[in-house]
Amino acid sequence: MPEYPQGKYRATIESQSFDRTTNGKEYFGLVIRPTVHFSDGLSGGEEEFINNPFPRTIKFWLTTDKARAFARKKLQACVGWSGDSWGDLDPDNKGYTDLTGMEIDCINTHSPGTSNPEKIYDNFDVQLPREAKLDNDGEIAKR
Repeated sequence: MPEYPQGKYRATIESQSFDRTTNGKEYFGLVIRPTVHFSDGLSGGEEEFINNPFPRTIKFWLTTDKARAFARKKLQACVGWSGDSWGDLDPDNKGYTDLTGMEIDCINTHSPGTSNPEKIYDNFDVQLPREAKLDNDGEIAKR
């Protein structure tokens, strides 16, 4: 059962680690504690402070090359991480990049459980900034 309404949040990172799901899918996880819900749906908009928040985990999937590239892009957007190696984020490594205490913006959607689709759960994630890009036809400018 979801504890949080769907929408945009600000959260504090409480811990980080590498792990895998029960079926073996590997991920890098950030345990977050949502502190602010933006009731108008816009970061920087009307804030609703959360009392006694429940921690949630944001998972950055590492199962394929494409997933790892996407995870890197999302981590760059939310915490500014542009490390050379995933080992830079591993708490077991001396001198690792510690993200604990950082505040990030995230979004919550509700999704059905995998083993019981009748149960609905919170699904926190990080959004990438929207990019607007047009293809350029240089031949038009030459005319």
